[in-house]
Amino acid sequence: MGGGTVKRQRIIVYWEFNIDILGPRHEKLAERLKSRMILSRKRLRDIEQAALLATKAKLPAGFSAIVS
Repeated sequence: MGGGTVKRQRIIVYWEFNIDILGPRHEKLAERLKSRMILSRKRLRDIEQAALLATKAKLPAGFSAIVS
C-alpha cells in the first residue's frame, strides 16, 4: 500500500444567505404572469451567478464559495 497521505479539504460554512427579490404586488393574474416572464429562470440564474461572483471577489486567497 502507498504511504502517501491524502489531504482532505475542510468545508466550513461561515455565512449563508438568501436573495429575496421583491416586486410590486399584482392584483390581476395577467400582471402576475407578466412578472414571471420578466423574472425568467434564465434571469434568476444570471442573478445567482452575479451574486456568486461578487462573493468570490471578496474572499481572501485560498477560500472559495459554492452554490448549494
